[in-house]
Amino acid sequence: MKAIKWTYQGNPFYTHFKKHFCPRCGTKVKLGYDRKIIYRDSIIEARNYDFSDLDTNWLNSVDFRTRCFFCPNCEINISFKVMKEYEEKRYQFQRKGRG
Repeated sequence: MKAIKWTYQGNPFYTHFKKHFCPRCGTKVKLGYDRKIIYRDSIIEARNYDFSDLDTNWLNSVDFRTRCFFCPNCEINISFKVMKEYEEKRYQFQRKGRG
């Protein structure tokens, strides 16, 4: 049996009210979900995920779904953390160019 755990790791103001563009192609990104199925017995993968609110005794695997950005052109998922780092570097580069 498999359980689904939904996770959200971003600020709603950052994700919903600001326009974001793909680092690869520049297309406006949409909100989506990244999926990762973690098996209970996989010690290496399982240590990076939070199983605290799940009764994992009867579960074979857990489907972790994390909110992220999705580029419809490149068909890639971009985590909030990666997008924020990209936007900060782009902003710093633009400020140096004006100097």
